[in-house]
Amino acid sequence: MRRHLNSRYKELLGILSDGKYHAGTELGEVMKTSRTTIAKYVHKLQELGLDIYAVKGRGYALPSTVELLDSERISSAVGGAPVQVFDMIDSTNSYMMSYLENFEVGSCILSETQTKGVGRANSVWISPFACQIIISMYWRMNPSVITGLSLAVGVATIRALEKFGVGGLALKWPNDIYVCNRKLAGILVESRSTMDDKFHVVIGTGLNMVCSKSLQQNCCSSAIALEEITGPARISRNELVIAIIREYRSLLTEFEEKGFAPFQSEWSSRDMYRGERVKLVNKISGETIVEGVENGIDGKGRILIVDSTGKTEAFNVGDVSLQY
Repeated sequence: MRRHLNSRYKELLGILSDGKYHAGTELGEVMKTSRTTIAKYVHKLQELGLDIYAVKGRGYALPSTVELLDSERISSAVGGAPVQVFDMIDSTNSYMMSYLENFEVGSCILSETQTKGVGRANSVWISPFACQIIISMYWRMNPSVITGLSLAVGVATIRALEKFGVGGLALKWPNDIYVCNRKLAGILVESRSTMDDKFHVVIGTGLNMVCSKSLQQNCCSSAIALEEITGPARISRNELVIAIIREYRSLLTEFEEKGFAPFQSEWSSRDMYRGERVKLVNKISGETIVEGVENGIDGKGRILIVDSTGKTEAFNVGDVSLQY
């Protein structure tokens, strides 16, 4: 699939990124094309999930300013392994998993949108254009220490967000970040061993930045965007990406040496369901695995649930939710 927008779409998006209304005739003059062609460009951007207002007599406008990802700015700030930015891609994780040999440890790819973004248990990840941070990072590590990695990545993501003053963050086992009981971010860790005894790991994170119409329509009240928390004092997408990359690289270096243990207490302090009655469900089959009281996690990142008999069991798979 095409991974970069036609330069004409990017030009139009650059003009509209100021958040002001621009008449179709004005846009046509600036871009040296017809008003009809401008309308086609707008429609294409809307298909990608970007909210663009079209008001007769006023023209076109974005609901707020848009900050596109800047690969040079990000690469310059983080240094080290390469950082690539695509305009669109089927899935950043799938792309990395398909071309593992092309990446060095710490390499990152980002995309403004995904056409086939995937969450846990093959759930769909909605990704409106330029409204999220969609990032995947490549690493290699000993398979003996990978247990609990997705939980540790959740801790690192919260550390990055807190650098910008974002509070009230909670972790839902095993790898979702919530605010006000609504999902802000999801993490998907995939791995593969190869014949050369290398263990390849791809860490994917999707984080909602802007409350787009597409996000609201597809996720209803279950999702929340960062701008709903911060209000007018928006956080820069590029600066947050920089913070996330730094935190992930630092985390993975420490995780390789010490495993999940250094992150257990920090994860536990953010555990949103600790002490609550929950049920653990096989998300693929829909079958309930266990019901009981959530009692935190163990040193391997497994969720601990106390059943009706008082027995505590540890589980490393399933989707947890409150039991009503």
